[in-house]
Amino acid sequence: KKIPSSKNIILCDNMKLDEEIISIYKNYILKKKKSSKIVLVTISSYSKSKTVLKQLQDYTKKLSTFLPVNSFYFCFYGREKDVLKKIKVAKNKSNLDLIIHPIFLFSGYLYKESKKKFENLGFKNTISTQPFFHEKKVKDLFARRVSKALNS
Repeated sequence: KKIPSSKNIILCDNMKLDEEIISIYKNYILKKKKSSKIVLVTISSYSKSKTVLKQLQDYTKKLSTFLPVNSFYFCFYGREKDVLKKIKVAKNKSNLDLIIHPIFLFSGYLYKESKKKFENLGFKNTISTQPFFHEKKVKDLFARRVSKALNS
């Protein structure tokens, strides 16, 4: 179907981190975790907008309520130093899983580098979620939202 040139498509409004995304990643993390408690870290691309950081904080907090979380952190790519400092000194790391949840569409440079920064920190297991477009359920959700935006 041809995209009408008069339509303005705003992907941000249709691609927000909402309950459907939380549900998908909650289930993913619960299947992958091996320890009874986890440390959750979400990472996204840097933005000057304070609302983006607030959305990342809200998403991380909501997601953590559905998981057996010992603690949770969020940060922008390139601004991980404070989070790394805190989790390096965390107690009982050898009994916890570290869940890295980079919020990127693809497994490109930022995704790969985000994962690398959190490896080998002494946790029982370090598990990374897949990028959005590597998760079939997320890809299908986005496709439905874009289709709906185009047809409205």
